[in-house]
Amino acid sequence: MREYGKAFVYVTLVILLGLVGFLIPSVPTKILIVFVSLILTGYFFKFYTSKMVGFVLISIFLFLVPVSSIQLVGGFLHGSTPFVNMPSYFNYWGSTLNDLSDVEKNKYEADTSMKSGQKIIIDVSGGVEVHFVSGDEIAYYHGLDAKMNGSTVTISGGKKNASYVIEIGTEPLEVLRITSVAAKVLGDATISELDISSTAISVDCSLDSDYIILNGTGIAMDGTVKSRNVEIDGTGISFTADGEIEELVIDGTGISMDTTLTNCSNVNINATGVDGTLEYLGGSDLYVEVDGTGGNLTVRNRSGNDVFINSSGVKVHREDAGSNG
Repeated sequence: MREYGKAFVYVTLVILLGLVGFLIPSVPTKILIVFVSLILTGYFFKFYTSKMVGFVLISIFLFLVPVSSIQLVGGFLHGSTPFVNMPSYFNYWGSTLNDLSDVEKNKYEADTSMKSGQKIIIDVSGGVEVHFVSGDEIAYYHGLDAKMNGSTVTISGGKKNASYVIEIGTEPLEVLRITSVAAKVLGDATISELDISSTAISVDCSLDSDYIILNGTGIAMDGTVKSRNVEIDGTGISFTADGEIEELVIDGTGISMDTTLTNCSNVNINATGVDGTLEYLGGSDLYVEVDGTGGNLTVRNRSGNDVFINSSGVKVHREDAGSNG
């Protein structure tokens, strides 16, 4: 019974430390609590099971994720750091992202052009900065490989520690697909589909697209959007775009949002931590589904339409038109 008593004390201390670390705002204190919790957990498993595998697993799931990552992501999303300085954030998520800090330092401007196409595929080893421009040509750096097959233009190659400016004439453009280490999209365009798969993604433009798909680690979306369907899947996500989005799906670890929407029917948010504001100006009834571990989301209905909210784990503050908040 004495051994069981010791086990109970260890487990209780670790759980209490985890709760304290989750609630306090100081990141350095959180880190200190993580290390203390790891020491206690390691001692417990080594003493009672002599198996370090259990120690590693319990450490990752009980402490590294809930105590540290949520607040670190939240701190990044609410900070004043520009998107191009995101490498310091990415390094937290893995050593494979260490070369991102060099991408913006080595930028190659577009110096070669060719006829654009209805479908543009960009698959480069480094980063890309895409500018939507008027016309029917696509401009790119001469060191990249560009090929045209029918109405499809494929641009590939590049260096991992470099960023390439690509200017795309929007007259024939219908589909744009980007695969890279970092991707930034600027300008105005009306297309059918935008699909980006990248570690770091920044979209800041006036975009009219039936489908928008963003898949990455750190994602920031701003500007104005008109779309039937927007799907965002990432780790740290900042969504501050406004516009008409029929269906918005955001899946991430830490999500910060400040958006004003119209003519929207569904908003689905799935995250560990959610914080921000969603303002709805109407056009149709809106269904909001929020599933998370913690956070605060304010939903303001400034329309005559109904807004239905289903929330789990996230505190949702509802404000209807004519209310005092």
